[in-house]
Amino acid sequence: MKKRVTVLLGAGAMIEAAGVSTNSITNNVYEACKNYKLSSGEEILREFARDFALKQAKKMYNKEASFEDLFDILENFMDYNKHDYNDSASVILSSIKPKYDNVAGITWLYHDFLDAINETVYEYDKKCSDKGVWMKRFFNSLITKENCYLDVFTLNYDTWIEQFLGEDNYIDGFIDINQFSEIKNTYNGLMRFSPLHYLNAENMHTVSHLHGQICFGLHDLKPNDINAFHFEEQTYSLYKYKTFNGAQDFRNRSIRSHLNAQSGHTIFPANIITGRMKTDKMIWSPMQIYMYGFINALMRNEELIIIGYGFGDLYVNTLLYQYLQKHKEKKKVRLITYCSDEQFNEDVAAYHNLFHDAQCVYAQCIMEKQDWCSFRRQSLYKSEKTDACIYIDGFKKYCEDYISGKI
Repeated sequence: MKKRVTVLLGAGAMIEAAGVSTNSITNNVYEACKNYKLSSGEEILREFARDFALKQAKKMYNKEASFEDLFDILENFMDYNKHDYNDSASVILSSIKPKYDNVAGITWLYHDFLDAINETVYEYDKKCSDKGVWMKRFFNSLITKENCYLDVFTLNYDTWIEQFLGEDNYIDGFIDINQFSEIKNTYNGLMRFSPLHYLNAENMHTVSHLHGQICFGLHDLKPNDINAFHFEEQTYSLYKYKTFNGAQDFRNRSIRSHLNAQSGHTIFPANIITGRMKTDKMIWSPMQIYMYGFINALMRNEELIIIGYGFGDLYVNTLLYQYLQKHKEKKKVRLITYCSDEQFNEDVAAYHNLFHDAQCVYAQCIMEKQDWCSFRRQSLYKSEKTDACIYIDGFKKYCEDYISGKI
């Protein structure tokens, strides 16, 4: 029986191949939304960024606003217009609200913001066969050399991993909607999530988008099919389109009302999860089932590969620690990341260790040693028990070394 290996893909896994970073997505969002301005003439998002930077400076942080920060502020701003909360970015907005009073077109700004993210991801998604050759070789080599099935959990919105594995070689839980007996009409390119199909995956790879995907969206059912699954799913359950253009076409034709989190805060549904209250947004299907799949894979599979993850999602970090609790000495962890010579020296000097914050602590835990890097730079570090390793020369170099047999 083949073993199963859990793979967690963070944003850093895509940087070398796709050339897309948090900064580039942020710049694209600025450009797409530059026509939304205050009455004084300033661009709304640029003003959000300036106010954000001002608050960061007062806290002694040197951090510029990313697209996630901007989206967080935008959602808070839309929510703050409805409710007077005293948390997160609302603290910022409460002091600067007069500047943003009577802003026109804020809902369209929100939609254009999301469109800019989706379009940016789609532009590099189309380049998979060209830019992602070395990644595809790595995953194919991993599957062959280690005789395994992969349970892939990605925090990215693209479809690269699906393209690498091949359409008939993985299960993500979505099946053609025409297979459901409740449907009267025929649809081209629309798929519905089936928890049973997803959870029964055995001799197949699985792919789970924990934070959504560019081809996800609400269904585009015809009037006499709209209530086909009325007694089975929530209104905002996400469907999957077989093409990005199909999903984007429906998004451009639809306007969605908001939902409320249990705390009463407003949640604005989207095909991707970003910005504020990420865990609250995971109430939509299929996100919770994907979460269950992630937990199940971590508890079941002894082997774990973490690629390009910056340890910025608290709920993910918690589950990664529970993996360590479950498997203890049987664990086998590969942490693949990138650290330049300059960053290495800075981290060692400032933190007396490689990395910092959550990533630093987790690295110490899997290596079972605080000074595992010994203040000397090398590509690959192995734990004394050889049940964990950390590679810091980037994902592409790791793929090359793995395929060549160097590691």
